[in-house]
Amino acid sequence: MKGIKTCSVVGCDKSVVAAVETPAGVYRVCIQHMREANEGRLLTIDTENSALAPFYAGTERPPVVIPRLLPVDGGIRCIQPHNTMTFTTEELQNHVGGYFEILHIDASNVMVIDEDAMLKQSSPNSVASLLAGQTIYGDALVCASDMVP
Repeated sequence: MKGIKTCSVVGCDKSVVAAVETPAGVYRVCIQHMREANEGRLLTIDTENSALAPFYAGTERPPVVIPRLLPVDGGIRCIQPHNTMTFTTEELQNHVGGYFEILHIDASNVMVIDEDAMLKQSSPNSVASLLAGQTIYGDALVCASDMVP
């Protein structure tokens, strides 16, 4: 049986960063398969050996992306806004280390980054860079676009 931290797509064993909604339920997926799902591509889900994503964040529907903090050190962590619905400006600043910039990574998801990370000589963030398709410095936060002010 696949572990909770493994992508639910048949033949994929990459780390999970998101949850996608399918007709069969909500499943965990890796960065590559999150992008494919958001582009409308059909994913082959291993429904017999995949755990359903139990995360609903108090919303009417499961979010496309489970809010994740992507620290430079690579330790991806699930996070929640204090009110479970939207992050405050202060929460975002605390997560990324200062004034922030919002990058739209697809139609419904954003990445929040420290706008001064390069000036602060922060290290490159390999996971965030892969997801954004450009070099990202410092810690980053990924979430649904309706979760940011």
